[in-house]
Parts: sequence; structure tokens; C-alpha cells
Amino acid sequence: MKGDSTDTFGLGLTLGYSINDNLQLTFGYKSTLNDNKPGDMQMDSFNFSLVFGWHPLVEGSRRLKENHQ
Repeated sequence: MKGDSTDTFGLGLTLGYSINDNLQLTFGYKSTLNDNKPGDMQMDSFNFSLVFGWHPLVEGSRRLKENHQ
């Protein structure tokens, strides 16, 4: 089965901020640019993410680094 071809262009931006060594916050936005015709795909997307990471090796290396300063 053959479908209709599409020409879709989009643009996006992502910003990130490290709150501390274990916690990061990111915000993203993306949108289609050529969506003027009624049959064109129209998309706007907002993304927020909060990521927490921890590992004993990272904590151990941080303590070693603090002791040698």
C-alpha cells in the first residue's frame, strides 16, 4: 500500500540546567514550520524533565576529590 508523501520541516530548542551533581532539569520545545495548508501536519511540543542519578562510584570519586583539595 502506497501512502502520500510528506515534506515536513521542524525546529526545536532544548535548554538544560544542572541543579547539583545528581540532579538535572531540561526544557525543550519543538514545532513544525511549514504547516500553512489545512492538510499539513501541525505540531507543537513542550518537554520538561527532571533527572536524578546516583552511583556509589561517583560518590566515592567525589569524596576523594574533596579530600585532595
